[in-house]
Amino acid sequence: MNYRSRNTSHLTVRAPASRPNHHTKLVSLIVFLALACTVSLVLMHRQPATQPTTTHISNKVLAAATPRPAPSVCEQNSAIQAMYVSVAQQHAWVCAGAKQINDTAVTTGTTVIRNGVDDNTPTGTWQIQAKYTDTYLKGSDANGSWDDYVQYWMPFDGEIGFHDASWQTFPFGSSQYQTNGSHGCVHVPTAFIAWFYNWAHVGTTVVITG
Repeated sequence: MNYRSRNTSHLTVRAPASRPNHHTKLVSLIVFLALACTVSLVLMHRQPATQPTTTHISNKVLAAATPRPAPSVCEQNSAIQAMYVSVAQQHAWVCAGAKQINDTAVTTGTTVIRNGVDDNTPTGTWQIQAKYTDTYLKGSDANGSWDDYVQYWMPFDGEIGFHDASWQTFPFGSSQYQTNGSHGCVHVPTAFIAWFYNWAHVGTTVVITG
């Protein structure tokens, strides 16, 4: 029996096709996502933080626009107790040494001269001469007479002094004092002069400026 040999020179040996590895794909996906997150975090940290510049600018503007308070008249006072009155400002300040402890709007004398009567509050330096409660202030001039009840009366220049004025119809500190002010005294709100009466003693310095 003759055996015929097979010619295998024309045969091509093929490697078996590899099957997809699902585990490898999953690992690759996780690595990719991790790298993406890392890059995002790095970029976020490199960006400059937003500063609240608007708030800071606004605060600076407000601070610059706010005026500093004017120095108190009491800073130059050397008296133990004093009352300073400004006719121009229609205001009074109470001082204990160089420290201001109270202040109030006031009404001083009428500046318009009628029938030759000068009711301007005198300017200068005095001392409180006495202290009275529940009294009547009486007087007369070419423009008429008056008999006014006051709860507190503190004269510093004879017939000129501090007192309340329940009959006054316009606000203390108003420019209406020029035509409807006092006969020369300094009108003070009742609540304030009640406090001042108890605080000040006879001899307290009184300074009135124009």
